[in-house]
Amino acid sequence: MVEVVISLTIVALVVTIIFSMLKLSYSSTNKGEKVIAHSQHERISHTTILRQLSSYYPYPVEGNKGKAPFFVGSANEIYFTTSYPVVFGSDAGVVLTEYKVIKDDEDKSFGIRISEYLITNEDVFDAFSPNSEEAVSKALGALAKLEAN
Repeated sequence: MVEVVISLTIVALVVTIIFSMLKLSYSSTNKGEKVIAHSQHERISHTTILRQLSSYYPYPVEGNKGKAPFFVGSANEIYFTTSYPVVFGSDAGVVLTEYKVIKDDEDKSFGIRISEYLITNEDVFDAFSPNSEEAVSKALGALAKLEAN
């Protein structure tokens, strides 16, 4: 009788060890899949930003020192014209693109918001003065004007 109890105890220990290993492998697989998904999302985001910057369209804007290509940025946002629109599709033409870094206060994480605005035949960049301190606020005003139309 003692042999049966000892053998059942050994079988129970082996089964417990096997299920513990299965649980550990399942949780590590889930963590690995989350890391892979996050890395893939970052790669796609970086590729999109690089493609848009590579397709930068030097839209001429009248500035303080004559005409200059439109490109405005600060530490947390960037505005530029590109011939590679993401939001509107490939046949939209030249768009005004805005990238803005946003912060989630709950989990202290950062993200990037992208906005695109179609450039119509009117000169929507009259309000811009490239390389000035007021350029970003003027960009926001011109973007609001575009959204109103």
